[in-house]
Amino acid sequence: MEDLNKQLILRRLLNEFATKLAESMTFNQIAKLFFESGIIDSPEKPYGVYPGSKSDYALEKLLASQNKDGFPEMLSSIQFDLCYSSNGPLINGDSLTSLMTLLGYQTQNQNDPNWDPSLTPPKELPKVGEEKKIHKRILLDDLPTNVNVLIDELNDNIERNNPNACALLIRKILTLSCFVVLDKIGKSDKLEDKELHETLSIVQKELKISERVMAKVKSTKWIGDSANHSYKVKINDSDVEVAVTGLRIFLEEVF
Repeated sequence: MEDLNKQLILRRLLNEFATKLAESMTFNQIAKLFFESGIIDSPEKPYGVYPGSKSDYALEKLLASQNKDGFPEMLSSIQFDLCYSSNGPLINGDSLTSLMTLLGYQTQNQNDPNWDPSLTPPKELPKVGEEKKIHKRILLDDLPTNVNVLIDELNDNIERNNPNACALLIRKILTLSCFVVLDKIGKSDKLEDKELHETLSIVQKELKISERVMAKVKSTKWIGDSANHSYKVKINDSDVEVAVTGLRIFLEEVF
């Protein structure tokens, strides 16, 4: 029973780490920290490449590294970076510290002249199974309400495995997002009577979006166009995954 309880605590801890990392760091900053702490073995730049959210990425890498020697120390290192950054703490680490203490991590004696605020790890931790994440869902905060309504509908169709409906919704979300973001800066009139490819070009110019990002968006647009106009093209699951990735990157860029 004790082992089961510790597994549940570790599962909560890893989810908490994933959430805190996603809230306080960019994709590439998370990857850099994971490389420095030993969670991953080689440098990565997951932004624009990894199909899921930052939280998905962090949790996947943490779960996959459980069998590595020194995993308890790795978690302690990440907790230290989040809670004792040289520029000030990135997070309130009380919840992390509480869960880690339940798993056997110990605070050091502050009277020790060599006191270190990092937590001393236990010799070992229980193992938890890797969770299968749905990498296609879009989970972004602070989107405009009208965009968010369509995102909710898209996520619902992803869950229901409706690829054609997903592709059409993705195209609609792209179009609406362009109008919303240019309306914020008083330039939505530039989009009147424009086709989507022209609209995207105008948005790219006005917001100075990089060609790297736009290349992803153009792939997204093509998949939506195919579902909308071509009876010969069959939209499949991998097409939706590519399109959702491109849409997520675009939304992060413009909002």
